[in-house]
Amino acid sequence: MISASHSSNIVAFVHTYQSDGGFDPYMTAVVHAFEAVGLNVHVICTNDLVPHLGATSLRSGVSETKLVEYINRLNPVFIFSTNRGGITQAIMDGTSCPIITRMVDLIPFYHQGGEGKPLFCERDQVFVPTQESVVAFEQRYPILTGKVHYLPFATDPDAFDAVDYVEQVIPVSFVGTYFYCEKLTDILAQLQRGDSSKREAFLDFIQSLKGDFHMDDQALDPIRDICTDVKMSVDDIRMLVSNAYALNKRIHYLDAVSDLGLHLYGTENWIKASQYSLPLISCFQFGEQINNRDKLIRLYQSSKIALNIPHHQAGPGMPYRVYDIMASRALLITEYHPDSELFSLFGRNMPVPMYRNAMELSSLVDYYLNHEEERLAIVTRCNALIREKKLTFQDKGKVYCEAAGVMLNSDLQGSMSRVAPDKFSISVMLDSNVVARNWRGGIKAVLRWLVPYALWIRLGDRRHGRR
Repeated sequence: MISASHSSNIVAFVHTYQSDGGFDPYMTAVVHAFEAVGLNVHVICTNDLVPHLGATSLRSGVSETKLVEYINRLNPVFIFSTNRGGITQAIMDGTSCPIITRMVDLIPFYHQGGEGKPLFCERDQVFVPTQESVVAFEQRYPILTGKVHYLPFATDPDAFDAVDYVEQVIPVSFVGTYFYCEKLTDILAQLQRGDSSKREAFLDFIQSLKGDFHMDDQALDPIRDICTDVKMSVDDIRMLVSNAYALNKRIHYLDAVSDLGLHLYGTENWIKASQYSLPLISCFQFGEQINNRDKLIRLYQSSKIALNIPHHQAGPGMPYRVYDIMASRALLITEYHPDSELFSLFGRNMPVPMYRNAMELSSLVDYYLNHEEERLAIVTRCNALIREKKLTFQDKGKVYCEAAGVMLNSDLQGSMSRVAPDKFSISVMLDSNVVARNWRGGIKAVLRWLVPYALWIRLGDRRHGRR
């Protein structure tokens, strides 16, 4: 156990999907939680290191050597990564501190060289958002046996309490992504023209994935040739189909409440939903981005009801929006799952209303919009549960530190800084004396070449009568 007598450093590799390069509200809160518990957080945006998040290596202009040297100079008590982003083989080999990976999604990044290369090492501790993922990860990565931990997401109830003065003018809200699924259409079009056996295998895979996101490697064998044909990894296709399932569900459920005062926020490509639900487009809040935590808090505090329509990969697990809503003045309504994380955390009699289909969702929203006292009573109970179960960012930050063997000192003040990507750029640094010598040498070489060339030209002019 490392006892911190002064503020200790950590290096945090954090990824983003925001077009402006900023971190989303959840990632921002995670980073600030480390600062709040007394750590100096040096944040490296994973996106700055790779050509794209699906890449299997760092971008050509990034020096792994400089990256490792930078980490070692800081001498961090641990390295933190979201979804395993930015962690390369060189970092695993060239550093000695613990590595803490927070899986926000269930498919990791493979920036260490691809699926065929070791992804984790002996110093790893991994935290996953669903209980069922613990076994799945340990089976897939045996080196992690005993080192994968279930940890639900978190929120910041104090931040919500500080914004209790806004009027609740939004009947029902949803914030979420319109998932990119066009590639799935391309794959199906390719299979439509090709081998029917491959097409049937792919359709069987789609159906199987609906019931089991954690399909084992053997069950995925029938689509490996398809993966090769379309130049995608098995995990990429697994996530692509899962995105399609999630998007289908979101459009279906949101359409059912589009006439109940729904305010829809999210990625700009929600306008593509116009192909499936024109009423839903009328609910989309054009130009209003919920791209920081302050906006998210204000939105939920302004909403009477806020919905959770989880991603397919979540299974019984709960995404982080659930705990934000439970900490707010909005009533959470979420999809039913028999093994829901809400049951395991809060008991079978927990107060959150759940829907099984679009009709139930519409009925629940309509009911609680017209029964304010009941709505407020559930909100009050949910607020209390968040604090009772310590589902706060600071509490989770302490869990990561404990896993890394770091004993925190509550008297210490932490800090947070974002590391400029040019610290790791490949550049040629030349000493000024070397530059001067090379310059003088270059001039001499040019003169040695120009003098005989000039004489040759002059001689040629004379031979051909040119003056």
